[in-house]
Amino acid sequence: MKKMLLLVTGLVLLIACNNDNDENQTLVSTSILGEWTLTEVLADPGDGSGRFQPVQSNKTLTFNNNGEVFSNGDICSINSETAVATNGTFSEENHRITGRCTATGYPIIYEIDANDNLILNHPCIESCREKYTRILQDW
Repeated sequence: MKKMLLLVTGLVLLIACNNDNDENQTLVSTSILGEWTLTEVLADPGDGSGRFQPVQSNKTLTFNNNGEVFSNGDICSINSETAVATNGTFSEENHRITGRCTATGYPIIYEIDANDNLILNHPCIESCREKYTRILQDW
């Protein structure tokens, strides 16, 4: 009886520990906080044939834990230029970025895909998206 109780207790602890680790890994990989660099853009011509295309760009986005986002380029357009810095706010709760450059007031909807890429879905008539890769920090 004693062995059975120890076995059941050990299994419960093992299962509980495994679940905690999985949840923590998911939280880390879905957080938008940190710095990201632009790697690809998609601008659909109107027939659904648009695909992400690689870009050479130094454009970055930095998301701070106070809800602010900064870029060395235009947050509000799919432009790889870095001539004009812009900023805005974001919400991890509803996956929205609001740039202070947006004349229309439409937010940019974002997602983090299974490969830990940040995808910005800009408000366009046809699909226009940007793909960013997380810049890992050496702490």
